[in-house]
Amino acid sequence: MGHFPQILKQEGVTVTWKKRQEGAADPDTGDLAITWNTEDVKAIVQPAQVEEIVFEPGYSVVDYIRLFVTADIQQKDRIVWQGAEWEILP
Repeated sequence: MGHFPQILKQEGVTVTWKKRQEGAADPDTGDLAITWNTEDVKAIVQPAQVEEIVFEPGYSVVDYIRLFVTADIQQKDRIVWQGAEWEILP
């Protein structure tokens, strides 16, 4: 991992990581029950630049940040940073 853990310790900010866990399917609707486990982790957070983004339908450039962490954050997990909740995309 090189020097990243040291940089993260010095320059990182604390964000809340909301780990998504899928439970059993609802017998009436078929929807999966979703629960969230929270944990505070250190991260380097940067607003993303327009030319660096592959846009998803329904999103605009102000909807994106870049996150650098050592935690095992997965797609569809969420991060709370500066009072806003962000969903992790691929």
